[in-house]
Amino acid sequence: LKHPLSFIMLDLDHFKHYNDTHGHPQGDELLRGLAKIFSSAARADIDLVARYGGEEFCLLLPETKKENARKIAERIRRRVMSASFPGEEQQPLGKVTVSVGVAAMPEDARTADKLIARADAALYKAKNAGRNRVCVA
Repeated sequence: LKHPLSFIMLDLDHFKHYNDTHGHPQGDELLRGLAKIFSSAARADIDLVARYGGEEFCLLLPETKKENARKIAERIRRRVMSASFPGEEQQPLGKVTVSVGVAAMPEDARTADKLIARADAALYKAKNAGRNRVCVA
């Protein structure tokens, strides 16, 4: 691989609690609001922002080294923390927050599957360390 490629995986902390407390329509509205924050951190026509499943999202960042991806991930995490969402005070952390994992090619993986797995492992490290943080592969 001649060009760097970074992958960010984001997971909404305690989303089940939010849905159970406020209902699925408001949970869907929250996901749409988060998607706007994630997209605002991406470069138009270069980066890819996608819903990965459930309350997980990912960003694919071509031509981006891991350290820059970590900075982008941290910026997103801070933007989510500073945003206001209806009913967030009832969340376990008192705010809507995200946990984030970052991995990059070629240093962390040589295949797409490995890249995703490394970012996912970093995401779970963030969750296990108390949530609302960025961890890097």
